[in-house]
Amino acid sequence: MPTFAYEALNDKGKPQKGVIEANNSEEAIGRIKSQGYFPTAVREQKVKKSAVAGEAAKKTKNSECIIMEEIGHFPMSENPDVFNRYLMPVLVKILAL
Repeated sequence: MPTFAYEALNDKGKPQKGVIEANNSEEAIGRIKSQGYFPTAVREQKVKKSAVAGEAAKKTKNSECIIMEEIGHFPMSENPDVFNRYLMPVLVKILAL
């Protein structure tokens, strides 16, 4: 399921940021609103490969390069839920070896 980063205002007008899983942006907006927030920006977090890193991965046996966009410099602590969605498939592959 896609992940959407959002910015919103709470009931007191204070800015909030977060991520939410949804099938599409309309569903994401609905889920954000159901939490009592007024969404001001919602964007899907896309996974893309960097050209340089992708080339390095091609040259390294059994490797893959995935860029984790917009989840911070320390994703494991800043956005653990999103980070875990990137990490879990890697761990599953390792355990399958």
